[in-house]
Amino acid sequence: MQKKCSKITGVEIKALLKHSNPEKYLPIIHMYRDDIDLTGHSIFCGVEKACQEFNETLKLRKIEKNIFLETTRLFKKAKWIKKMQKIHILDHPIYAQSKEKIPFRKLANPYL
Repeated sequence: MQKKCSKITGVEIKALLKHSNPEKYLPIIHMYRDDIDLTGHSIFCGVEKACQEFNETLKLRKIEKNIFLETTRLFKKAKWIKKMQKIHILDHPIYAQSKEKIPFRKLANPYL
């Protein structure tokens, strides 16, 4: 039976991503975290604490806030935008490709 995304705990996410083949995932996974804005929620308990522990435990999987999403959206004050997060799969093959030497190209600017 498949669980709904909103019901998966930080421990379950860690267990799912810890030993999985990085090629099974996109290099960046976007996620929505619902339970982070109520009165009792803080960085010391609940979802925020679970994400902090996730980041401390796993070297090649990191969760961070999607800070540039607001600037690309028409409705910048929508409440859901601040709840968007990204999981970086840092051992994904695409990150290994970016370490390769990229040839330097100088582009001409006709206006200078």
